[in-house]
Amino acid sequence: MRRGQRAEAVSELQGRLVAAGYPVAVDGAFGPATEAAVRAFQAAAGLEVDGIAGPRTLGALREAVAAGVKGVPAAAVAVLGVALSDVGAREEPPGSNGGPQIAHLVSGAMEYWQWADRSHRPEWCALAVGSWIRIGLGLPPWGTGYAPPLEGHPLSKWWSSARQVEDYARGCGMWRSSPQPGDVFCMARTGGGHVGLVVSVAGVTFATVEGNVSDSVARRVRQVSDVRGFVRWSG
Repeated sequence: MRRGQRAEAVSELQGRLVAAGYPVAVDGAFGPATEAAVRAFQAAAGLEVDGIAGPRTLGALREAVAAGVKGVPAAAVAVLGVALSDVGAREEPPGSNGGPQIAHLVSGAMEYWQWADRSHRPEWCALAVGSWIRIGLGLPPWGTGYAPPLEGHPLSKWWSSARQVEDYARGCGMWRSSPQPGDVFCMARTGGGHVGLVVSVAGVTFATVEGNVSDSVARRVRQVSDVRGFVRWSG
């Protein structure tokens, strides 16, 4: 089963996703929300993340429901689905921190922070994390001028660096030493640092989706010991 299909089998799939902790409407229509939930489940289960409910995905889902496994928080499911759909998007030209493929993640940052120097290059890994959370939670676009907070956004502002994300999280009690799916990971502060989203956790390693990796959105596997910590924004 894949996006665009409408059938009783889709309703059964949706029911199993709900039972496994991935809330979706059980309406028999395989739309964007169902695809995002399938992608999030696949990532958490260590499967190929393609958004298609094939035999391996359905089998793993049946096992998860039978075992009573609960998935990641509903908010994180939505956000990870949005982020994973951007994998492969690239900045154009390379090194520009912009371009049509990532415009929905970065456009407006200069105006948001009122930077007059157009040569300034914010870290779009941080911009991407803030935008994925905003889009996944269904929040309106960022405002402009003096970096106003965005009501309802767990990170409050559209932070332009990993350092800002970490400092805000520490100040708000969101900082954690171990990851869960949906968390923001924060790496070394030198050179501005780097952030991304935790997709799944396997012992001392975790899978990610992150921006500004070789000028693109990419998936990686990282060591817990290689990061400074994690931002638990989704509860």
